[in-house]
Amino acid sequence: MKFRILLFLANVFLLTSCFEKDNDDKQCADFKKIKIVPDQASYKVGETMELNLEGPIDGTSINWYYSKEAFRLGTGGYYKETYLTKDHQGWYYVNVHSPYCQDYVLDSVFIKIEDSETVSCNIKNNSVEFSSLSDISNGTVSFGKDASLGSNHFSIGQWGGPDLKLYLHPSWNSNPIEEGKYQIVTYSGLTSASSRYSVAITTISQSVYYVAYEGSVFISKNASGKLVAKFCNVKMQGEWGNRTFTTTASGTLVQP
Repeated sequence: MKFRILLFLANVFLLTSCFEKDNDDKQCADFKKIKIVPDQASYKVGETMELNLEGPIDGTSINWYYSKEAFRLGTGGYYKETYLTKDHQGWYYVNVHSPYCQDYVLDSVFIKIEDSETVSCNIKNNSVEFSSLSDISNGTVSFGKDASLGSNHFSIGQWGGPDLKLYLHPSWNSNPIEEGKYQIVTYSGLTSASSRYSVAITTISQSVYYVAYEGSVFISKNASGKLVAKFCNVKMQGEWGNRTFTTTASGTLVQP
């Protein structure tokens, strides 16, 4: 009788162990399926983004990272940005560790941020229209690195008229220039510390040096793969002695 009881208990223990092992195997198999799930299929500038985790995350250690930042973004079961800019575009990574399974999961997702607006004017190629200066019509355009600022820039001019320069952020010297909306900053404000989606515009007319201080530039590529920069009503200001001059500029520049 005692032998039968021991045999019964042994069978129960064996069945329980097998059941627990099956459960362990399933739990750890499910853990390996954890992945990032964005709350939207696409995002625009100004919107909110939330990246969630799909799968069993209870009892796990979670760390979020971003391709353009060296530090950790967060540690929770989701990551959220409340106001998106072009600087938020890129790869997002999550590292999930399970002490129970003694394993970890790495997943990533690329988030593209689209512009929320488009160009509101239509200026012919290689031309600039000013509100209070002579226009540049079918001007000569060049594209290359500026010696003083050290970044790539467009330059357009016309005999007897003003010239205009549009400077890109220095980070694009060694990276493919992305299409999209770029925000105007002053010439002195365009540094390695500023957003890579910022540009500067300057103009010289009748010895007055104008600097853009407000507006946007939209950069795209044409069918030939050349860069096209378009801007509308960019506000500019210049000084001569104790006098201040203002103008707006709208133009389309095509990389030669």
